Amino acid sequence: MSIICSSGVSFTHTAHPYTVNEDDPYDIVTQIVSFGEGGVVGGSPTLHYRVDGGDFNALTLSATGEPDEYAVSIPAQPFGSIVEYYLTAENEDGDAGVSPLGAPVSCHIFGVNAGFSDALEADGGWLIGMDGDDAVSGVWTRADPVGTLYESNVVQPEDDHTVDPGVACFVTGNGEVGEPAGANDVDGGRITLLTPVFDLTGGSDIQIGFWRWYTNNRGYNPSEDYWRVEISNDAGESWSIVENTTLSSNAWVEVAFDLADFFAVPDRVQLRFTAEDANYGSLVEAAVDDFTITGNFGAPTGVGDVIVPPVAAVLDQNRPNPFNPSTRIKFELVKNAPVGLSVYDTRGRLVRVLVDGSLSDGTHSVWWNGTDDHGRPSASGIYYYVLESGRDRLKRRMTLVR
Repeated sequence: MSIICSSGVSFTHTAHPYTVNEDDPYDIVTQIVSFGEGGVVGGSPTLHYRVDGGDFNALTLSATGEPDEYAVSIPAQPFGSIVEYYLTAENEDGDAGVSPLGAPVSCHIFGVNAGFSDALEADGGWLIGMDGDDAVSGVWTRADPVGTLYESNVVQPEDDHTVDPGVACFVTGNGEVGEPAGANDVDGGRITLLTPVFDLTGGSDIQIGFWRWYTNNRGYNPSEDYWRVEISNDAGESWSIVENTTLSSNAWVEVAFDLADFFAVPDRVQLRFTAEDANYGSLVEAAVDDFTITGNFGAPTGVGDVIVPPVAAVLDQNRPNPFNPSTRIKFELVKNAPVGLSVYDTRGRLVRVLVDGSLSDGTHSVWWNGTDDHGRPSASGIYYYVLESGRDRLKRRMTLVR
């Protein structure tokens, strides 16, 4: 569940789980509270959704009769579909809010496909952070990892686990090239990464797997901090331990298990990964990649099948970063395809369209000179550039310094 407050309008919303249901609409329920003098405008709460990277459709949320609760249903979609959605509302003072923050650049995501394979090359609805997290650095981020060394020993990997052209994974912090090992490791507490919720009701013979990297035996106080992986069968209400160890791998390690080892009857499954620095001076790094769920879900594609949308594009980190006055953005297409590449500010407002058209396969590069679509200079700050091609929607952050 996430609580999103922006501009006087607060959303409390749990994203819809991944599902095998292709027959019934998908109920979306949220609480919306206005902090202004007036309430939420009657016709303004809206759900915007799209399927497989298409155009967004708008649906009006209706009051359910429960306090501050609104709901609407997304139409049923064919098996294998990827659904993205975000919520907007406005109060009587004219203040607007969105969920998730950063929408429509960021969206809630679920698949009509309980069998699941995620190489983490694109946003898949994972969540970073939960109540009680207190680390001051090393926050989980999905990125092309920047390798670090401590006394010639690898601490953070230089490469993700996915075979080429994959480059991204979740990693605890990501410093600049050439920075020391402790520049962006986990410090001062814990930080948590959560998968989406998967509705696996009715499934059987389900296996869950992922690859992880964990290092805590370099630097001061070696091998004293814990790496924990937990699993829930009730959408995060309660948790069971999969891994709880202080042993470092300093390499990519595969973890695979049968869901039946934890829960006899599959329900709404979610995993969470926690790295922490509970001892001053420890050097703690972790990474997660290539998450899979396989089994019999009663889906029309057959026992054990997994729908894997092909990776259509790879997006590199811009160089230089930070930059002034211009920076280069490189990306790679695996086939000829329509492509959109745009720059957004931190409130999700479009700043500049850099590419909008069909391109050939191969590597491409585009320069952004820090201006908007009208040629006006953009202010110093953080911006996001988003590449869209087929089902892929890749996003990276960059910093403009005037």
